[in-house]
Amino acid sequence: MKFKSILFLLLMMVIPFQVEAHTHLESSEPEAGEEISAENPTITLTFDSAVQEPNVIRVTDETGAETTIENIAHSPENVIEITLPEEITGGELDLFYSIVGADGHVMEDELPFTYEGTEEAEATEDTEETAQSEKEAEEQAEEQAAAEDTESESQESQTQETEETQSESAEDSQSSSLMPVLIVVLIGVAVAGFLIVRKKG
Repeated sequence: MKFKSILFLLLMMVIPFQVEAHTHLESSEPEAGEEISAENPTITLTFDSAVQEPNVIRVTDETGAETTIENIAHSPENVIEITLPEEITGGELDLFYSIVGADGHVMEDELPFTYEGTEEAEATEDTEETAQSEKEAEEQAEEQAAAEDTESESQESQTQETEETQSESAEDSQSSSLMPVLIVVLIGVAVAGFLIVRKKG
């Protein structure tokens, strides 16, 4: 009875140690639930101890299509770097991995991500280029309109100055033409006054 009790205690001490000795996922980059960009389509899994070569790593997109990942880097021994292939479409996807730890224990898990995708990235780039082109065209139109307004104001100013000059010239011409008439009238008045005074004398 005493021997069984000792054996039981030993088993209770060993079992937790074995459980704790299993390798576990320490972190992922990006973290589960985050977005993966088409410019950097990699997922890095870091474990708390060394792992063997993966059994299988695959992704499932939102349509249910599965793709087995072949492009995998395993260095250092506790890090698995996964590169998504270009043919994977953008949207929600799940990454499934089956890894064997150094102790021979198999670890399997599934991590959700959002993938931008090559087509989505190109569409975003095209949209940004279109928006930039529209902005540049709008700025050019505004500059052209401003230049036309300035030219129109300049023409109006020149026209106004020309009209004022012509008006002044007409007034000067009219004054010049009236001057001889006034002189003749004044001479006539003077002669008439002289004759009247002479008759009275």
